[in-house]
Amino acid sequence: MISGYVRNKDNEPLEGVSVELKDSGFNTRIASVTDENGYFEFSENSGVYPFLTAVKEYGKDYLEYWAHNVDLSGGRSFDIRIGTNEIYGLGVHSVDGARYPLFLYFRPMNLKKYLAGDSDIAPGIADDSVCVKVDDVETDVFSLQRIKECVSEDGDALTAYLVQLKTPSSRWERIQIEICDLDGEVGMATVFNPYCISRQGAQF
Repeated sequence: MISGYVRNKDNEPLEGVSVELKDSGFNTRIASVTDENGYFEFSENSGVYPFLTAVKEYGKDYLEYWAHNVDLSGGRSFDIRIGTNEIYGLGVHSVDGARYPLFLYFRPMNLKKYLAGDSDIAPGIADDSVCVKVDDVETDVFSLQRIKECVSEDGDALTAYLVQLKTPSSRWERIQIEICDLDGEVGMATVFNPYCISRQGAQF
């Protein structure tokens, strides 16, 4: 079983948030809804799912939270915050032989910029507005590098970021990243190491 809480940027509990486990085609397989305390749970205790999302009034007041490689048998707990930012496409890359081998790549999105029709919908974020936890321990970052990610053959691009973590180990089970933009709005995502997950009963 996994469970957790969903809060807003002010750490207030959010009722009525849809929390869903999805397969590789982004189809919802199991769903839950937060209660008045922002609490949700899944009673199932087996299966691995590529995605878990949490969202309320998507595109109106909030964007989504994403978690990747979620194992129901792990007995995990989640502490989620959602706001008008979204961290999409979070990935972890380990460089063999590097002294500080872990890099995070993600593409952030901002609801206000999307609704305004901006061509680049990434929020403005600074080095000190990124919080990363590796296995629940806050980890410093060396750098936040702005990347141009092309999204069409014509060269249309969105802003993505590459973050190098200040940790000497490539061994990890869970990495969580939260951004707080220049307007104080938040976005969060989590990725679990697929090599730490039993493939028995996987729902990929």
